[in-house]
Amino acid sequence: MKVALLGLLQSGKSTILASLSGKAIPPVGSTKIEEAIVPVPDERLDWLTEYYKPKKTT
Repeated sequence: MKVALLGLLQSGKSTILASLSGKAIPPVGSTKIEEAIVPVPDERLDWLTEYYKPKKTT
């Protein structure tokens, strides 16, 4: 799943990204595009992994 955070300047997009990903908050006014990968636990995937026992779970 891919998610984009869009909004006006100084609206808290970087703060939300930092709190979700654990990354440092970039300096104010930074125009660099920030990316992060955040693990999202899913009990359904855990159950399927236990049931089918695949070599790899992604």
